[in-house]
Amino acid sequence: MLALCRGEDPDSAWLYAHVRRALAAVDVPLVHAGALAMIAFATWASMPVVHAELVLAEGGTPATWRSAADVVASAWVQAPDLGARWTALTREDC
Repeated sequence: MLALCRGEDPDSAWLYAHVRRALAAVDVPLVHAGALAMIAFATWASMPVVHAELVLAEGGTPATWRSAADVVASAWVQAPDLGARWTALTREDC
C-alpha cells in the first residue's frame, strides 16, 4: 500500500487521479491530502478500541485484533515522501 501511495506501483496513477478528483469535488486543496490520509489511517487504527468499547458496553467480551492501519499509520507518518505533506502525490511529475 505504501508503494502505491509513493507512486511506485503501476496503479499509483489511478490512485492519484481518484484522490485529486475527490479533493476537487469537495474543494479541498491537494496540499491537504496527506493530512487527511493521516486522519483516516488514525481513525482506522482506532477501530479495535472502538469495537472493544461497544462490545463491553453490551456486556460482551471483545475479540483481540489489530488493524492493518496500525502498521500503515506508523509507516505513513515516518516516510519522508508521505506523511502530512504527501509529497509523492503533490509532485508535478505525478
